[in-house]
Amino acid sequence: MPYVFSSPSADLALSASTDPVVANETFTYQLDFGNTSAGSLTTVELRAFLPSGVTVSSISDGGTEINPGEVVWNEGTLDAGAFIYREITVVADGATAGDILTLSAELSHDDGLEIDNRSKFSVSVAESAGIASLLSVDIAATPQPVASSGVLAYIITVTNGYGLPVNDVNVQLRVPAEFSFSGVSDAEPDTSCNGQCNLPEEANWSLGTLAAGASQVITINATIAAGLANGALIVTPIRVTATDMEDTINLQHTTVIVN
Repeated sequence: MPYVFSSPSADLALSASTDPVVANETFTYQLDFGNTSAGSLTTVELRAFLPSGVTVSSISDGGTEINPGEVVWNEGTLDAGAFIYREITVVADGATAGDILTLSAELSHDDGLEIDNRSKFSVSVAESAGIASLLSVDIAATPQPVASSGVLAYIITVTNGYGLPVNDVNVQLRVPAEFSFSGVSDAEPDTSCNGQCNLPEEANWSLGTLAAGASQVITINATIAAGLANGALIVTPIRVTATDMEDTINLQHTTVIVN
């Protein structure tokens, strides 16, 4: 029977350092969670379930692989508004092209539901390293954490590490509920939103041809909504496509609210 998380006491978001990956590549799953309740959470446990096709290389912050593919962190007490970041680095040594490597995670604590929150994130496996890595994408945002009504400055850098030009490069940002920005005055280059970029709009940048070795930087100054809870997470999905690139790049950046 599926769980319904109508009002979880903590936010939980997953992401990955790389997408797509290829067989035998090393990459990192990233887990963020924050206490959005008014009080402390006790006996907090974060439990992650790795997909078949990967082997654990390292686990951050004292996490333990209690069974093959099952990682647990016993976090103790998490104060109101507090947040935690954890990592699992894996090797895709059992993956083949076309696989989808989905990490799932569950958060639990005393005096809550059996599972307080649950999240998933998927990474795709491409055919060959040369085609999969035509482009690399770096996403940074400051400040981290950010306060309600503040400004969160994103820098998205798309780099062509391929030996030839890459054509029709397109970057898409799905605007989350927690912020908005002007597609003209708050973004460089301008984006295609109709004026103000709000949920559920998708901001797009058509970058055209990116020369071999070249990079394109996109900057966004996003205004954070008022009244967000301490410990809440802002999850911003980024999608990058290009002609002749075997697979779409799907990444997401997570920022925590601390007022």
